[in-house]
Amino acid sequence: AEQQSKGATGQHTSAGPPLCASAEGFTAMNIEDLTVRDGQQLHEHVPPHRWSVTRADLKQLRILVQEFVTDSRIVPTARDSFDTADGLIGPCIHTINQQLIKPITAKAGGMSWALMLHPDGLQCDLFVTHCWKEGVYEFIDKVLYCWPAGARHAYCCMLSNPQNLDIGSLLERPEESPFAAALQSARYMLVVPNKRSSIYTRIWCIYEAYLAYSWGKFIYTASAPVHDMKRRMLVMGLVDIVCVLLGLLTAEFFTFFLEPYIFMLLICGCIGSTVLPLMIKNPTLHSVLNHVGGAAFAIMVGMSIELVIEETPLEGIFEVVPPKAWVSLCASFSISMFAFEADRLWAAEAEEEAACLRAGFTGKLDDAQASEPRDRDCILNEIVASGKVEEVERAVNVLINAGMSTPSLRAAAALGANVQSAGKWSLGMVMFVLIMWIQHPAIHAYYDSSCGGTLRVVPYLKVVQGIIWLVFFTRTGPDMKGFAANVGGKLAVAPYLVVWSCWAGGVATFSSCCVRLHCAPDAIGAFVLGPLMLILSIAGVAGVARIRFIGPWLVHLVLSKDVNIVLIDPRLVVPCTSTQSPRSPDTSSKE
Repeated sequence: AEQQSKGATGQHTSAGPPLCASAEGFTAMNIEDLTVRDGQQLHEHVPPHRWSVTRADLKQLRILVQEFVTDSRIVPTARDSFDTADGLIGPCIHTINQQLIKPITAKAGGMSWALMLHPDGLQCDLFVTHCWKEGVYEFIDKVLYCWPAGARHAYCCMLSNPQNLDIGSLLERPEESPFAAALQSARYMLVVPNKRSSIYTRIWCIYEAYLAYSWGKFIYTASAPVHDMKRRMLVMGLVDIVCVLLGLLTAEFFTFFLEPYIFMLLICGCIGSTVLPLMIKNPTLHSVLNHVGGAAFAIMVGMSIELVIEETPLEGIFEVVPPKAWVSLCASFSISMFAFEADRLWAAEAEEEAACLRAGFTGKLDDAQASEPRDRDCILNEIVASGKVEEVERAVNVLINAGMSTPSLRAAAALGANVQSAGKWSLGMVMFVLIMWIQHPAIHAYYDSSCGGTLRVVPYLKVVQGIIWLVFFTRTGPDMKGFAANVGGKLAVAPYLVVWSCWAGGVATFSSCCVRLHCAPDAIGAFVLGPLMLILSIAGVAGVARIRFIGPWLVHLVLSKDVNIVLIDPRLVVPCTSTQSPRSPDTSSKE
């Protein structure tokens, strides 16, 4: 938030269906039957940390705005020439404030939107920071999509502050302002980027980052949902279904593919297509490998199903792991490719939001601006007096790079570790760990195809390690999940798959005995890779960064996806510049 009633200008207009209309049965409120109260008295008695709204309130507001736009009660202005048919961006917050919030709350008595809905107030546990330059649909969709688990009530300046009352006196001392009181009460801070400029070019947003850093808050970057995710997943699913049928036909008419050593070599080739995306950030190549990997494993599913149907005599690799086990494994790997493709789309969206936070932000607090010079001088003097200028600048940079800023991520960055994307965890990586450390060894244990004698416990040990990792992952904090998922995928699963492919492929091709085929790779996994995965995951990004000499390098190895260690693929970045918006420059004194 910048000041009590920040101004705003535009965004791209993008036609599309509304995302939340009638969601969960919510309907717009009845604004013709409002209870009138004394707004001034209400805000004097209810403390600022209780000027909050709920998720349901935001959904209702979205529907109400749509109704007002449809009925021409919210109209474009010279400052905000929004597209009335647009269901994705919508009118800017300044327009909503002038044409909806202020008229309705004035009729109710002059209180804020939050206290109009909840006169007794709601305890704030989520603080939303933005600079009023985004469209209201975009804003609400981002906040709802990224609402932290556990948060119930949010302080959002446009809805929490009384827009019809003069609260200028409350802003004279920033440390005693409503913003500070609400943020101190909140556990989380959610940063909402916009495509016009970085919110961190504004001094009040910098001040909120300073307070959040000083009080050890968890700071998240909000991102929009991927609007065509379902369509992409549906297309990928249909392709994989066709590939299963293709696998059935291949096994029916080209039986030489079912020779154990040929089948094994095909499996090894498929695994190669799943390991490469772990190290590649090029979006086009990554997407191709995801689709190729999913389709290849789908073909193997079809071929395995044909073996089950035909009930052919089992020999070679099929004596050790029967075809029905290969059906489940190949199906799991094929599904994991869906997860990796979803990860790629989410990562592209997150990088776009990061680019928006970078736009115009120099990395220096001194360059932040305010419409009121007195506000700027007062806030900068307070931050400089605290001696935390560099720490706050680092906290903002961690937020931009990692997608969130928490004490552990800031500690790792201070040690020289590159924490880029640490705030986002990969669903595909998690599925890889579950497949290779629970499903895969469980099959080996069931069919007794791993080690024998006293080492027969090896696959069971791997299953236990996988379960311990899963429990830790589900219970750990959000700033630990990204690092733990990458450790499991890149330092445990990927090396294991390489070892297993080389060993099992070689044995199946050049040896007639496959009885204990999986013993050597499983032993390496159970005694080396599994313990490494657990130790590094539990240590977390800050703990690993503290390892002398190699800590920061190891963090970078785990979090980076580039073979050539290139930090950002420019094709993932969507420029956020003011030239992209048709709206006029913002001249509001509220910034």
